[in-house]
Amino acid sequence: MRGDGRGRLLAKAGGDTEWLAAFEGMEVPMSQAREQIASGLGGSRSLRPVCDLPTAGRKEFMPGKGRVLVWWLILAALWTAPCAAAEKVRLAIPVTALTMLPVYLAQGLSLFAEEGLEVEGIATQGAGLEIRALLAGQVEFTFTSGDAVLAAVQVGQRLAVVFSGLNRPIINWAMHRDVAMQRGLTSSSPLLQKFRALKGLTIGLDQKGALAQHLAEYGLRKAGLDSSAHVKLVSLGSGPEWPARLRERRADVALGVVPLPEMAVAQGHAILFVNNAAGEDPSFPEFLMGSLVVRQDFLEKYPGTVRKMVRALYRANHWALANPPEAVAATVQPFLSRFEPAALLTGVKIVVPALSPHGRTTERAVEVTGGILEQSGLLKKKPAFPEIVVNDFVPG
Repeated sequence: MRGDGRGRLLAKAGGDTEWLAAFEGMEVPMSQAREQIASGLGGSRSLRPVCDLPTAGRKEFMPGKGRVLVWWLILAALWTAPCAAAEKVRLAIPVTALTMLPVYLAQGLSLFAEEGLEVEGIATQGAGLEIRALLAGQVEFTFTSGDAVLAAVQVGQRLAVVFSGLNRPIINWAMHRDVAMQRGLTSSSPLLQKFRALKGLTIGLDQKGALAQHLAEYGLRKAGLDSSAHVKLVSLGSGPEWPARLRERRADVALGVVPLPEMAVAQGHAILFVNNAAGEDPSFPEFLMGSLVVRQDFLEKYPGTVRKMVRALYRANHWALANPPEAVAATVQPFLSRFEPAALLTGVKIVVPALSPHGRTTERAVEVTGGILEQSGLLKKKPAFPEIVVNDFVPG
């Protein structure tokens, strides 16, 4: 593990303005980054080396102001190489959800280990915090959506997208059944009619400042609405509590990573309002939904490590596309144990078709993602494709 092996992370940005500003001036010496992170979370915390853990597991702690969930991506019993010989790297993910499917598969199938890597995973609770950890040098990689990447590049940060794991949005909308009846809407209503009907409603998100909010704002703008004037935005969480809170009418309509909206529909209190995963919104023919991102300086110094990470994720996607969804769900279930097996299988069946079979980031995906952020008022200028994408490490 390069650096000092500590899993400390920067404090979370609060809103969209902070979300954009948070990426400015982040290239700082490691010693200064450590001080920033320690002060942001109320003191330093040294994490146990991953090799010390005999089986997969997770550990939670409360470092001062921030709660950091550290999950140990380790299945030592399945490793083919001794731990001491493995190259240690740290990988930040924004959430514990099916958007991280390639990462969970690469670990659960021991593909990281077969590439000679020992991966310490850190869940940062999203909203761009994973990118801030990457820029501060506290992790070597992050697997995240393209909105935070483009925002960081916009303010001059040197990042590279080296692998595309998911190339379609898998964040769907669900609307409370009573609200749908009151507004005369069904799942098959025209898309623009649905978006116009959002006026005056409370929209639920997994958390403010994250991708779900950006997609909501994009939909509102298509209908001539503004998130600050015409709707109310609230956080519902990103786990099984999400459909329960929609049922309780803490929100009238909500966006969530699959299978959360599908769980609400199955429970009988919601309709599937917008099915982005199935391509209902033609604005998303391709999208930077889940990508492996690295700093340009790290890529230049350690290309072999980058190639190993990319190859493991590439193999994970190919395995998922070639195997039954039941096998995929069983492999990732230890990482997503908070979901009931039936709900997890439903989600896997939706997500697997969104996996990229080639792993290459396309110009169209960058253009679409940047365009959505532009129209949402979060991006002033889309970066040029060669500025952020390096496909050289993808096999084939």
